Amino acid sequence: MSQLGISRTALDLIKSFEGFRAKAAALSAGGYTIGYGHKATAREGLQITREQAEELLRWDLRPVEDAVRQSCFAPLTQQQFDALVSFAFNIGVDNYRHSDVLKHLNQGEPIAAAIAISAWRRANFNGKNIIVDALIRRRSAEVSLFLETVGPRPAAPTSVIEPKLDYSASLLIPKTSEIRQAVPISGSGDFTLAQDDNPSTTEKVEINNALQAFPDTQMPEEATQNQSDNLQIVNVTEEIKAANELALQANPPANDLVGNAKAEAPNDLAAKTKPLDAFKGQGVELKAPPPMATDYSTYIMWAIFGAGLVATVIGLVNLSALGFFSGSSEQTTIGENNISYWLMATAGAISAVVSGYFLVRSKKYL
Repeated sequence: MSQLGISRTALDLIKSFEGFRAKAAALSAGGYTIGYGHKATAREGLQITREQAEELLRWDLRPVEDAVRQSCFAPLTQQQFDALVSFAFNIGVDNYRHSDVLKHLNQGEPIAAAIAISAWRRANFNGKNIIVDALIRRRSAEVSLFLETVGPRPAAPTSVIEPKLDYSASLLIPKTSEIRQAVPISGSGDFTLAQDDNPSTTEKVEINNALQAFPDTQMPEEATQNQSDNLQIVNVTEEIKAANELALQANPPANDLVGNAKAEAPNDLAAKTKPLDAFKGQGVELKAPPPMATDYSTYIMWAIFGAGLVATVIGLVNLSALGFFSGSSEQTTIGENNISYWLMATAGAISAVVSGYFLVRSKKYL
């Protein structure tokens, strides 16, 4: 099991995508959010500083770090661990445990795992499952961190390795209408879409696909036709740009959801107290996160494996003592003992083989 912990690089990455709120904001689904996406102890009227928000984020990340350490049996670099913590924190621990990312990791396929991370780019808005631009950027940052090498990068000289266009990769390019920008709602903890379905008031974002990225590439006729069907390029008028600028002013960027945080945060909230102690004065008590459920299956299988070996040895030793393996005639006079010891040795051997196979296949070692 890995003993790695989250680094400053990963913490800053998560903070940049979670966005900071100095004042608790209500959520339409109930409850409040504050700091860097913290909900557990957020209350109406609560205000915090960035330092306190980081402490809360570290608190929220503890069970995520434990989940990554306990579920991944392949050796990880610090960069891979950081990327997985950010990824699991964003999609949820349960989703992470059942994702193809973890399956590829435990099968010794880190490149496939990195590619699988990029697939988690959709979110539900008003009953629609759409691709969110912020999730695309976050997945890209996590993949980049995951693939960062320890030491010099492996060489791939252009003069030797000439890249070719992978036409199957074009399947990953979504339609323009499926990509939307999520912006915070003023005075609320929720988000909305910056674009709607009305072309007259919507800025259509131009998405580069294989044809745009490689205009001189000769593509097969079928591939060219499929790519052309996906192109939805609409000219953006000055009026729409102005409307988007006004919307951006009304809804600040997600990395600082409250605009000027210093003006809204208490002036001396953390001046004389530790970050977590500041919440006690506002009636909020931070409790330790529930411990992760212990997986006893490994210990049980090891116990069965050991018991099977012991039973096998005892059975064979007694059969040998009765002269079964020496060809002595005594073995025919004590048939019942022979049968019981044979059953013991056989059952023990089967138990040891089955449990050993399970332990080797699942890579669960103590």
